Amino acid sequence: MSKQVALHEAKNRLSSLIQEVEQTGAEVIITRHGKAVARLSPARRQLGPAERQRLLDELARLQETQTDAGFPPFDWKEAVEEGRE
Repeated sequence: MSKQVALHEAKNRLSSLIQEVEQTGAEVIITRHGKAVARLSPARRQLGPAERQRLLDELARLQETQTDAGFPPFDWKEAVEEGRE
């Protein structure tokens, strides 16, 4: 759940709010007169080329070995040959 902070308080505590977001990863919603007007959230981490390639390789491996339900892909041809239509 995100934390809500009034704009006046956010102006006075900006450094500490940024530090909190950085440390916890939680976002802070800034409000004006009780209505959300801005969101302070962690910046996305940039991946280096080696880490990006490792993640792409892992995704490709998972696509080959897993279905959306987490089970190995079903081999219809094998099932028909075994009489399990």
